[in-house]
Amino acid sequence: MSTTKRNYVFNLLLTGFNILFPVISFPYAAKILGPVGIGKVQFILSFTQYFALIAALGIPIYGVRVISQSAHDSKLLYKNLGELLSIHIACSIIISIIYFATIISFSFFSNDKSLYFLSALIILMGFTSIDWYFSGIENFKLIAIRSVSIKVVSLICLFLFVKVKSDYTIYLAISLFSILGNNIINIISVRKHIAIAYRGTKKHLKPLMYTFGTTVATSMYTMLDTILIGFFADDRSVGLYSASIKLTKISIPFIISAATVLMPRISKLFGSGDYTSLNLILNKSFNFIVTTASPICIALIFLAPELIYVFSGTQFNEAILTMQILSPLALIIGLGYFWGFQILIPAGKEREMLISVIIGMVINLSLNCIMIPIYKQNGAAVANVISELMVTLAYMYFCLKIIPFKISHKPLLYNLLATIPFIIVVLVCKSLTHNTWYILFFSIISFVVLFFLVQIKLLKNSVVNELIAGYLMKH
Repeated sequence: MSTTKRNYVFNLLLTGFNILFPVISFPYAAKILGPVGIGKVQFILSFTQYFALIAALGIPIYGVRVISQSAHDSKLLYKNLGELLSIHIACSIIISIIYFATIISFSFFSNDKSLYFLSALIILMGFTSIDWYFSGIENFKLIAIRSVSIKVVSLICLFLFVKVKSDYTIYLAISLFSILGNNIINIISVRKHIAIAYRGTKKHLKPLMYTFGTTVATSMYTMLDTILIGFFADDRSVGLYSASIKLTKISIPFIISAATVLMPRISKLFGSGDYTSLNLILNKSFNFIVTTASPICIALIFLAPELIYVFSGTQFNEAILTMQILSPLALIIGLGYFWGFQILIPAGKEREMLISVIIGMVINLSLNCIMIPIYKQNGAAVANVISELMVTLAYMYFCLKIIPFKISHKPLLYNLLATIPFIIVVLVCKSLTHNTWYILFFSIISFVVLFFLVQIKLLKNSVVNELIAGYLMKH
């Protein structure tokens, strides 16, 4: 098996478990803690993660490119690792001080001050998140095995210790463990190669500023929505939004899984100028994204009531409309990841990335401030979809100006049309029965059958045919 295929298998394992983890953990936690308890924890985590994001200074994205380009020279590789870690440690200390000062100074945080202090570990230990290093050297096996192990332990702890509504503090602690546990193990594994060196960090600062600006601006419309709901509405609205956004985004890691593995390889092809190979890889990646994302968007729209009931319970019925509004995100974010992180970043177009996300940030903040006080979680959902769409269109505009080849957009249209039989089946199922489990079961079975029939027989989709051929060869 080639390195790329092996990396994809491990990344697919990780992606599959990242999808399975919230499918198992969130329904259990939601039904015990309710919208208010879930909303409280999600708000605290989102608020703290925003500070951690600032402290990271764009290193998780920039680091993949730097490490992948220096992987051939071990001395340069470990030098870059030490320098980027040095920057992250310094930023973590500074941002932690600002975070603690904010929590102490404002009365808004006084009721749950101890929880905010506990959550500060995400900022203080943020530098231990070095998946960018392992991605850069294309060691997806290590990332997958350790991440899966930590999540299994987290699930066991969740089922053992979260039993009543007042256990939201324990739920927060388990969430922190699932975030930080893997990071700490990873950094211990490379401790022999780490040499903290502030002297050589200057060369990283200028490109990091572009990536940092892009990351912060992106977070303004991907993370700040939850924070703004907490400020402008209440914990219940945060809980309802969290239930819908988690279900909506649960498939996104799978949709972009191939893109994540290919990013280091694409960076090298851009560097070598091998545009023939690059064109082939990018077109396959685009086809994979639209093939997987299109039916998921349609399923989220038409099966939203059943999904919310099964995964969150009747307490979250108000989240059904929110989820339907958010349903296009699977396709929009998938395409945004393709244009932005598979083309603009490897091509070194950080400035164009920054311009694109600033557009999204301005639109998102404006719409959120107007709509959340009136429509609460539904207003945030509308703002989220519009801003993500505008960012993706901006990415696409810049890509079409710089790349010396064409991406075929026919798969997008064909895959959207291919979902029509599935829509008909779902509507028929709903007219015949009101049993939630029957509707989900027959809809999913029919979706799988119709999906493969249409893709293979009608569209003759190369991505699906290659996946099936690869499976048959192994068996």
